[in-house]
Amino acid sequence: MNRQTLIILGGGFCAALMVAILMQSMLGGSSKPQILNEEPKTAVLVAARNLKIGDNLVGNDMQWQEWPESSVFSGAITKDTLENPDSETPLTGRLRRNVAEGEPLMQSVLVREEKGNFVAATLGAGMRAMAIRVKAESSAGGFITPGDFVDVIMTYDIRLPSDDRVRDAAISVISKKAAQTVLENVRVVAVDQEAKEIEETAIARTVTLEISPRDGEKLALADAMGSLSLSLRKLGDDTITQNGDVLPEATTDVRMSNVTQELLGNDPASGSSRMIRIYNGGQASDVLVKPYKGQ
Repeated sequence: MNRQTLIILGGGFCAALMVAILMQSMLGGSSKPQILNEEPKTAVLVAARNLKIGDNLVGNDMQWQEWPESSVFSGAITKDTLENPDSETPLTGRLRRNVAEGEPLMQSVLVREEKGNFVAATLGAGMRAMAIRVKAESSAGGFITPGDFVDVIMTYDIRLPSDDRVRDAAISVISKKAAQTVLENVRVVAVDQEAKEIEETAIARTVTLEISPRDGEKLALADAMGSLSLSLRKLGDDTITQNGDVLPEATTDVRMSNVTQELLGNDPASGSSRMIRIYNGGQASDVLVKPYKGQ
């Protein structure tokens, strides 16, 4: 191979090499993958499932979801806005409207305590709110606050027959006053106009209770029959002594007074009973008065 041929081949190789270098430079020149600048994200609190109006938020109702920081809107709850974002229930309260799954949760979807519908939102399914008049001596001296549980006691005068002869015959053995528990373990939802916990003891004028429609009828009738008193329950005590609609035996003035028992001849120690006859017009009926066993 002569010298001229070698020069031509070398020039062609150099030209090809220069073209290759030029093409690589035009196409990027680097085999390393290009790194894109990703937008910063934050965690937004959203509904984990479809929630209904009136639901009280619990842990599995919500979850944290990644959200572009540029798309975070005013009112959204992010981790950096909460004092304890890792809590099982970072947001608590009752919903004032339906919330769809994946929808961001905001304070505006919760019923606020200062709003008038807060009591309605805190009622359980099928329950009602009913207020009764109270005073210091009938409301545990003002120590009853929203969230407490109470028993409702009715004190009333016993109505005697209108017939004079029957009333005169019965008045010596029939109690004139009685008291009995008409409702048990009832939740207090508001005291006066306050539906949240009261820090200082105050004498209330009205107490609002959470009751069923049937118990609402009992409470209305008891309020009309006599005076009502509230007995504060120990925290965590949910025992019930009533059996359905059967009310416990009433405490009466005759049973409370040993003197009355002795005058009637119903000494518990004697174990004897007394028969009296009640006349109603031309008819007479005998009533057996049993000895008092104590209550």
